[in-house]
Amino acid sequence: MAQGTQTHILRQMAGLQGSGEHENPLTTSRAMRLLLAKVAQDHAGLALSVSSISETAADLDPALDDLPDGLMLVRLDRGDLPVGLIALDPDLRAAVLEIATTGTLNPHAAAARAPTATDHFLCQPLLASFVAAFPEAVQGTPLQDWVTGAAVGAMIADTRRAALLLAECSYRTIQMTVQLAQTDRQGLLVLMLPIPKAAPEDSLPLPEKPDWADSLASRIGGSCAILDAHLHRFSLPLSALRALAVDTVLPLHGCSVSSVRLKTLDGRTVASARLGQSAGKRAVRIETPPALDMHDLPTARAAAAPMVAFSQVAEGADQLPVSSADRLAPAPRPDEARGFDPAEDVAGDLTQGAEDGFAFDAGGPDPA
Repeated sequence: MAQGTQTHILRQMAGLQGSGEHENPLTTSRAMRLLLAKVAQDHAGLALSVSSISETAADLDPALDDLPDGLMLVRLDRGDLPVGLIALDPDLRAAVLEIATTGTLNPHAAAARAPTATDHFLCQPLLASFVAAFPEAVQGTPLQDWVTGAAVGAMIADTRRAALLLAECSYRTIQMTVQLAQTDRQGLLVLMLPIPKAAPEDSLPLPEKPDWADSLASRIGGSCAILDAHLHRFSLPLSALRALAVDTVLPLHGCSVSSVRLKTLDGRTVASARLGQSAGKRAVRIETPPALDMHDLPTARAAAAPMVAFSQVAEGADQLPVSSADRLAPAPRPDEARGFDPAEDVAGDLTQGAEDGFAFDAGGPDPA
């Protein structure tokens, strides 16, 4: 409330109240002059006028090197972080002390001396009020956001200590030279804060962060995976292995074109497949493993029934002639009974595969 009233009074003093087409805008320089004069009068009882204002911009070290000697340096904080400083020279500092202790201003210049904790305590109201009212006083000017959020803190011993506290960046330094009452004495107030970084007008939107799962899948999906197609696996005695020769026939019991298994290098089965061809080359088609065709073994009673029937026929052999070819003989092995054809079993499965829409080749050399 007090800051709003103060700004209202400053704008009245600047001639901004009332309507009219020729109202003069409140400049930064005029706003700071009026603000410092009013704060010094209200909070220190000191009459002064600002005679000149200078503004410079530099990095931290050059900005500190340009400061006059003998200043009382007071840090400016945003939260707990030191961001800048405000300073008073010996004459302005002595004038505040003289008004606070004796009520009158000495016409002679103050002797140079190091600032003390008493100086900081007595000048605190003036400095705090100036910093607090600064943002509203310069509202609508290029400095309106420069001091926003800053507050007066502790005293800094010297510029070397200030260089360790403040961040490395570009700083704006404003030096306000003041005339003290009706005397020939002059004082100096220094305000130093970082220059706000202007946001780019046409800044590009930040790219969206890629989804971690998608990114991982895209990287892993492009890696190489080696699979081996296994048709059949069996064991042989070492003697049979050493007897292998050209034209030796190895029966693959239980093997068909649907027996293909795709396996990784470490032997894990990935999928089942069916052997065939595509575009004249050997190929496999991934498919569901075929269901096993399981049959019950004949019981002893069922196996004996044909023998009984044969014995009955044998007793009446004179009535039912039986040729030697029809006599009971040991059951031959399946491959001996019908002869072994390496392509016969596979041909049947391949023909069925062709009917399912996948071209297969039962035999012949590999076109590849």
